[in-house]
Amino acid sequence: MLYFLWVLTPYVVLVGLGMGVGGAMFPPIMADLFPGPNLGRIMGISSVFSGMGADLGSWLAGYLYDITGSYAWGFLCVLMLSLGLSYSSGSLLRAGQRSCFDASRFEPRCV
Repeated sequence: MLYFLWVLTPYVVLVGLGMGVGGAMFPPIMADLFPGPNLGRIMGISSVFSGMGADLGSWLAGYLYDITGSYAWGFLCVLMLSLGLSYSSGSLLRAGQRSCFDASRFEPRCV
């Protein structure tokens, strides 16, 4: 039992710090990336899609587990979505470099 508490305590502290920092850093990062009057709209849309992903992702993983008896297909879906979103994010950054966004310093050039 003592070993379990020794392992559990640092885990709880580190996970708590990680989750807390992530939640606290989201608004300032969004404000740096998208300055201007539409920041609230962008943050709202981002929050809605994050919630939809959290809701539908867990349901889809459970449904795939019920059908196949394994979580492998759920992880494969997450991998494919992550690769697709990474590619599209990179495409947006490249498009931004051609317009008013300096991706090397994450600062707008046209403001």
